[in-house]
Amino acid sequence: MAKRKDSAKKIDAERQRIEQIEIDLEQKFVELKDAEKKFSEQPKSKEFLEEVERIKDDEMKLKNAKYEKDEKIEGEDL
Repeated sequence: MAKRKDSAKKIDAERQRIEQIEIDLEQKFVELKDAEKKFSEQPKSKEFLEEVERIKDDEMKLKNAKYEKDEKIEGEDL
């Protein structure tokens, strides 16, 4: 009977540890989500933003050049 009580106590202790681990995991998950949100809300570095603007400008120049070429080709076809 004493062995059963000891076994039951050990099982209960392990269940409590598992429950605590689950609680800790949930807390860490919430902390991780909060950290991800804060990171995504941080302003990007100035160099990164300048690079994005440069790429957008280059893209616009390429679109304009393509449009001009398309117009020139259409004009020659007529």
